[in-house]
Amino acid sequence: MKKYTITVLAFVLVALCIVTGCKQKPSAFPLSLATLEQIHSGQLSYEERDGEIFVSVTDSSGDCHIHRLNHKGHSRLDALEILQKKQTELEKAGPQGADTKIQKSRGENWAVLDGDWPVEPKGIPEMLLGSRAYLERTLAGKANDLERSNVKEILSRWDAYSCQLLPMTEKHDGRKIVVMRFFPTREPVGMFRKWRIEPVIVRGGGNDYWSLRYDPEKKEYSGLVVNASK
Repeated sequence: MKKYTITVLAFVLVALCIVTGCKQKPSAFPLSLATLEQIHSGQLSYEERDGEIFVSVTDSSGDCHIHRLNHKGHSRLDALEILQKKQTELEKAGPQGADTKIQKSRGENWAVLDGDWPVEPKGIPEMLLGSRAYLERTLAGKANDLERSNVKEILSRWDAYSCQLLPMTEKHDGRKIVVMRFFPTREPVGMFRKWRIEPVIVRGGGNDYWSLRYDPEKKEYSGLVVNASK
């Protein structure tokens, strides 16, 4: 039965890809509504299959991926309405207006990935500002020499970073946290073209790549981790 289910799902996704003209194999990587709201260019189509909603996203270069929509906290009808509005928005923007809309978007340097619970996008700018304040307090506190060096370098290049936010639930106590992964904004043009949808995970890179944990209930930051230099 399990093998049959996997085969059927694969067939559905391939069929979707053919219908929408995708150039790449469908990933069916989960797409949250928060991330959907941050898409301001390209094309979008969607389809319901077997009780799930699959979204096809095509960027300006013609690369297409199919994603399973995660609409936690919203009904199916609400999710379909949001999809319809986003599809209309992209059609009106067209290829010429896309770049301008991206530049004006408040979320141009952050993205919420699909996780265990929905994150309200309106609270993210404050969350990002708080992470900077946390680093400044770390620098003023009892940090060791390596931490001081890393934090100084990060703060000096603060505007050069983008951030992925992954909402998670701690297994041992059920506490909600947001993992914040920071990386150079210049990278999405090359290495991380799908960074608004897929996790950015690299080895090495030093303070170009670092992360924090945020507790939204306590409004506390912790767990600064900076990648090794190699």
